[in-house]
Amino acid sequence: MKPSEDLSLRGDHKTIPRVQKGKDYPCQMQKSQAFSCLFKHYAKHNGLKKDDLVFYFTDELKPDETPETVHLMPNDEITVCRRNRLEEDDEEGDKHEEPVQESFLKQFSTLLETGEYADVTFLVGPEETTIRGHKALLSVRSDYFRAMFKRRGDNSHDEDKIKIPGHSPASFSRMLEFLYTDSIQNLSEVTTVEMIELLVLADVCLLHDNLIPQIEKHLCAAEKISKVNVAEFLLLSISNNAGTLKRACLAFINEHRDELIMDMEFRREVESNPDLSWAIFEADTLADSGPLRKRTLADSGSSRKRRRVDSEVPAAAPAGIPAIPAPLMSNTINSSESAP
Repeated sequence: MKPSEDLSLRGDHKTIPRVQKGKDYPCQMQKSQAFSCLFKHYAKHNGLKKDDLVFYFTDELKPDETPETVHLMPNDEITVCRRNRLEEDDEEGDKHEEPVQESFLKQFSTLLETGEYADVTFLVGPEETTIRGHKALLSVRSDYFRAMFKRRGDNSHDEDKIKIPGHSPASFSRMLEFLYTDSIQNLSEVTTVEMIELLVLADVCLLHDNLIPQIEKHLCAAEKISKVNVAEFLLLSISNNAGTLKRACLAFINEHRDELIMDMEFRREVESNPDLSWAIFEADTLADSGPLRKRTLADSGSSRKRRRVDSEVPAAAPAGIPAIPAPLMSNTINSSESAP
């Protein structure tokens, strides 16, 4: 047996060297004797902790294995080293990497907050709240902004000003925070209404591969989707390319379809919105071909006996009941010049 490195007895306050690298330790074992005896004897003989050591032949040796099971022959050599060496190396690497990354993101966050060297000004919302940014960074992070700045041309002498009346300063600031730092602080504390507005804005700015999945994760939480808002969320997912949210809404409808069948408000929304009706029909068609077929909105029980659709769903919504409103907000960013 031979250590592949210097072995020491390590503690919180002191490390004591015990065995030098390469020092031979001759040993004899019976073919059927478990290696646990060897591990214990080697550690005790050299004043080391058994749990701090790992023993190798062709692979790491297990305590219940024997020379016979690992095909150990006379004069073969077993290697011993510290068990936690690789773990310590990984921890040291992580400790070094985390401060660098945190410092890097903090610098970009400070750049956004101070607006230092900014070369574009966004006038956001009806009150034209001023939010400053950096074209180079925004162009790298978003194809939408790259196309926008390219179309507007080079305004190197005057800081560019772009009007964005269709979105709130809070949502626009959160989106910029994500573009600068790849995260949004306290996103879980954002209200559902604000989250929806942020989703629409992320879709406009073509952030489908990074920001939208994070928003969907929060909107798809069990407590977010309900019978009251599932139709609105489904329409939102369709109009803003949020596939994960769409699947979550359809799964919720499938799970609660018995209750939704009897919900007149939900049925009126389905009737008055072709996109909503088609999404549910499409999901039902796919489910109908699978083994886990459940009752559709037009079903009452088995596939052999169906209710008449015209007995369940009225031909038209009762007078005085408004149709479901249009999407909550515009899907365009207006500026002093047309954006892509």
